[in-house]
Amino acid sequence: MAPTDDKEDKKHQREEDAAEPVAKMAKTDESKTIDLRKAENPDWKEWKFDDGTVEKIVDITEEPRHNLDFTNQYGRAFTIKFPAKDTTLAHSHFVDTIIILLMKGGIRFINHVMGDDPKEGCMCFKQLGFAPFTFHPCVHKITNLSEEEMFCINVEVLKSTPIKKEKALDAPHHSVEMTKDNCRVYKLKLEKGESVTVSYDFFYTRVVLEAGKIEMSYKTSSGGSIKWEETTTMGDIGWNEPCADLSIKNTGDSVYEAYICEWR
Repeated sequence: MAPTDDKEDKKHQREEDAAEPVAKMAKTDESKTIDLRKAENPDWKEWKFDDGTVEKIVDITEEPRHNLDFTNQYGRAFTIKFPAKDTTLAHSHFVDTIIILLMKGGIRFINHVMGDDPKEGCMCFKQLGFAPFTFHPCVHKITNLSEEEMFCINVEVLKSTPIKKEKALDAPHHSVEMTKDNCRVYKLKLEKGESVTVSYDFFYTRVVLEAGKIEMSYKTSSGGSIKWEETTTMGDIGWNEPCADLSIKNTGDSVYEAYICEWR
């Protein structure tokens, strides 16, 4: 067996901690999870720290660094931004969450989960994470240890849509990056001048990873086409319904990349 590298092991462990910041408490039983959702539960009203200080726990929608991008019956998305060395308020998560880091230099952070000791973690640019908060609700605080502004997207999967596909999309320029029970994430990558025609036969959220220009078009029943151009920036996010034969062309001067987050 090859010798293990302690530094590498610790790095992988930090990345695991980053991807799934779940409280290490005996709150994994489904009935207990439901009980924890009750607003009157005192454990989720205040957080008493070891030094005796007490902080009010807020819902994610009330945490000022979490900015709501969209919400509907199936999902929500938040853009999270805050300065270097800053710390979030104590806030709660109750919904399965896709985590996408958009800091080009990556991030080092402290994740302090209620009921556990603070832990240092790290994530790389474009790294995907998944936190199973639906069955493992979490209260935590995040401190940005890096020198640049925190920039992260949280995509919450509230419930399944009417369409659920077992088989993953098989299309050019798309790669499967993550598969979970209720969601799947693909990376769409188009070099300058490249194009693809694809049918997304599922509801999805698109998160832009690399800014650029793309041309989108559909064929019409009369033989014509509907065409438009989008100038995108990193972190652009939106909710999309199923579509057939959508053509996407990179008309910009650099690579275009996006995560396609499928609801299952």
